[in-house]
Amino acid sequence: MSRPWLATLFLGAALLLPPAPARAATVVAADGVLCDLTRTLADGLITVVCLLPASQDPHQAALRPSDRQVLAQSDLVLVNGYGLTPALSKVQGRRPQVAVAELAVPNSPSFEGAGGVRDPHVWHDPRQGAAMVRLIAERLAPFTDQDSRLRSRSQQAAGVLIDLDAWTVRQIATLPPSARVLASGHRAFRSFAIRYGIRELAVIESFSTAGLLRPQGLNQVSDALKRSGARVIFPDRLPPSKALRRISQRSGVPISSAALLADGLAAKASYVDTFTANVCTFVEGQGGSCDRAGGQQLARRWAAIR
Repeated sequence: MSRPWLATLFLGAALLLPPAPARAATVVAADGVLCDLTRTLADGLITVVCLLPASQDPHQAALRPSDRQVLAQSDLVLVNGYGLTPALSKVQGRRPQVAVAELAVPNSPSFEGAGGVRDPHVWHDPRQGAAMVRLIAERLAPFTDQDSRLRSRSQQAAGVLIDLDAWTVRQIATLPPSARVLASGHRAFRSFAIRYGIRELAVIESFSTAGLLRPQGLNQVSDALKRSGARVIFPDRLPPSKALRRISQRSGVPISSAALLADGLAAKASYVDTFTANVCTFVEGQGGSCDRAGGQQLARRWAAIR
């Protein structure tokens, strides 16, 4: 015997149930800097998967099978571009990758003698970091219905980065022009140097041949360091490389006890934390003074973005 009233009861109950939630969009951020920028904008609004640990060098990253699966299933993949993450160049996902730095900063400076290769480290100028924030927010917008919150966070984040730029100008001003020299192993601070009127001296890349520092190159870099006004050589990691130690020993210019992080973020630190630490390391290493309390205040403002 059919029971139409029972079917009607079940149908009515089903109509009273809340609709099944739509699948949350998944956005992949390829490196530590992009991860922090994207999470600052999207936390609680969109699922963000950080492909690489914050402190990992994206130049040397290798993808695991699980990474490839995440990329294949994601709704949006944010990469820096300009060749920062070579491992991602041949990976195809559901949608094309968005090269954030290339789109936000299309005229990133070229490396001298590198055949037109552009500097991928655009975030070392906070104004360019703000441009990246705005580009990321624009690309996230289709994946959330909370446009006003996303827009507010984007405005807050860009505001902090513009203030970070002004703070950095004040710290650099504590150095005499002759001391505005950044000697490091590799060419990663081109954007920083151009923005703040600093001479960048990449002591390994500028004087090596195929990555090898030969005796002639060692003599040349030692002479260049002595003439440059550099008080210290800044490593990009600790302990410093053997090549950097050789250069220091030959030139008599000591290696800084603190590293300048070039390609990622400090462990458990934000973009603003890492940037202010880099600025203070550079300025103090070259004999200036740094307003660390002001830098910490900027980092707290960044962390408070909601």
